[in-house]
Amino acid sequence: MPIVVGLSLVINGFNAWLLQDDSHHNLNLRGAFLHVVADAASSVGVMLAALAIYYLNWLWADASASLLVACLLSLGAVPLVQDSLEILMEYAPRCIDVARG
Repeated sequence: MPIVVGLSLVINGFNAWLLQDDSHHNLNLRGAFLHVVADAASSVGVMLAALAIYYLNWLWADASASLLVACLLSLGAVPLVQDSLEILMEYAPRCIDVARG
């Protein structure tokens, strides 16, 4: 399990590094970046939960790690959904002053 998690973290880290610069300007790339971060966070959660179950016999560690990862990802997903809704509702871009005309 540590080998697979380590390989997953390396691959996801490389993908996040590739997507990081352009994810600030493109909504699709921001979603892809969030997906890569979700994969990396779930890998870390799986590893920590596996260690807690193996060494400490905490059977609840897997469920709590999953819940923690889901909560952290929700914090990142909410702004992405808000920006998507602004585009779908055809709001004026934030850089344009609508009151000025």
